Amino acid sequence: MGVNMKNLATAIAALAIVGVTVAPSQARDYTGWVSGSIGAYDNSSTDDGSGSYGFGALDATIEGQFSPTLGWALDARIEGYDHESADDPFEQPEYTGIFAGHLTKSYDNGVHWGVFAGYGHTWLNQDDDYSMWMAGVEAQTMLDDIHIFGQIGYGDNIRSDGEEEGFNAGYMLRAGGSYFLWEDTSFGVEGSLANANPYIDGNDEGEFSGATLHAQTRVLDLPIHARVYASFNRYDATTENDTLNERIYGLTLTYRFHGETSQAAARRGASLGVPMVPIYANGWAEQLD
Repeated sequence: MGVNMKNLATAIAALAIVGVTVAPSQARDYTGWVSGSIGAYDNSSTDDGSGSYGFGALDATIEGQFSPTLGWALDARIEGYDHESADDPFEQPEYTGIFAGHLTKSYDNGVHWGVFAGYGHTWLNQDDDYSMWMAGVEAQTMLDDIHIFGQIGYGDNIRSDGEEEGFNAGYMLRAGGSYFLWEDTSFGVEGSLANANPYIDGNDEGEFSGATLHAQTRVLDLPIHARVYASFNRYDATTENDTLNERIYGLTLTYRFHGETSQAAARRGASLGVPMVPIYANGWAEQLD
């Protein structure tokens, strides 16, 4: 593991402890969670980007109410990658940061409609940074013990290497569901589709897809939830005949404020985060060029 990954792991541990011990005591009118993740990527590409390497992540969400039926949420996430273990680390993503906000309208029938907006920034190892914005609509509900959700949005590149590369003028779709065996134990699946035009060299289109399997439960009697997941993403620079297949395996530990269960969070319409496949695609553009 590289020096940057060790530093990031230390920062994740420190910030998680701060979130657990300080945030709940200062935010009794709010809810949310803090999480830390570790895992591994295993990538194969027809161009650059292949390799196996570790990652660490920290994310946090805070949520509140403007009124009994109108809520808000703010999300933040930072990921760091052991890029030095990649086959070609020169243009390898080194860090990815995400910030997003949500407004949600809740109805008596248990359906939650909302809008979201987000910003993603990828720092490359020895090349230009890539950043993008996205916005869209979202909905979620519980059907007995099944939580289902969907998001549709649009995004556009803000910063790249000056060649109109990255997630330009693209659309995204994300949907999924989870089945709760108990209040804090569930398993589920989600999928994403997205496209960008242009993606590479100012005229080549990109098509992207992803699927995630996940399961979570409470850790013994502790106020900690453990989640294991596996994601399988594909990034296709269609007219370049270059592709990157990405496999992500991770473990997430989450502390929810005020002892809230994961099922209770789903029932009240907790934050869905934002579609990650477009943000990852934006960061991989330089490697696939």
